[in-house]
Amino acid sequence: MTCDLSQIQLIATDYDTTLMEWRDGPYVCPEAREAIVAAAQAGITLGIASGRPWHDLRDGLPRAGLRWGDPFPHFVAAREKFITWVGEDQPDGLDAWNRRRAEEVEQLAQECLRRGPELFAALRAAGLRHSQWFLWGDYGLEIRYATIQEAERAREILAQGFADFPLATTHRNQVSAHVALSTGTKGPTLAALAKLCGLRPEQVLAIGDSSNDMDMVDGRYGLIGAAVGNAEPALKEAAALVATAERSAGVAEIIRRVLAARGTDGE
Repeated sequence: MTCDLSQIQLIATDYDTTLMEWRDGPYVCPEAREAIVAAAQAGITLGIASGRPWHDLRDGLPRAGLRWGDPFPHFVAAREKFITWVGEDQPDGLDAWNRRRAEEVEQLAQECLRRGPELFAALRAAGLRHSQWFLWGDYGLEIRYATIQEAERAREILAQGFADFPLATTHRNQVSAHVALSTGTKGPTLAALAKLCGLRPEQVLAIGDSSNDMDMVDGRYGLIGAAVGNAEPALKEAAALVATAERSAGVAEIIRRVLAARGTDGE
């Protein structure tokens, strides 16, 4: 897949094991911090698309050397769907988008409650034993397993169990299988944000590493997808751009390629 990086006006990156590393605490490499500042100075809108709540992102970034909103992030898509604009000049329509997603995810959570006993019985029948599970009122159902293979098998079973419910979709983030809101995963959320910002989808670059990043990376919503070096093989195959470096160093590599294509020195 080819793409024109010179047209990129908005960059969104996944958080855990993409932008954010975990060593003795939150860590973003100096090269990534420098590339983010350079991109902001070049007029690119930058943000985070994550399954985490927004306050996790707000609290984690300063500990990794990135002051909240100065100059990053301009926005966060938290819980994959709720867009918080950081600073001034919020695009019109964000509040309406967030209200609609809140209404829909409440319906999803109620449906997860109703179908829960049958779903967990099917998972047990398949020999799957979870370590933890959570029903989040602002997200959906999350079930954690010991391995990626178990989580992927669980995702398949969950997909069958919700095949007749349009507001549900399934994906996986490492060893967690999710039932999430179909209208509020990362792909449709970023596509909606692009429209509200007056951008075409191909002016948005999305960077990820795991299965739950797939619909913002694989081009189905017209976004330009990128994968860091530690990304899962399927995500690398789907992405238009793949970094050789891993995690935040990979984010730095991708942003620098955008800046170079735009004729901007990212060093």
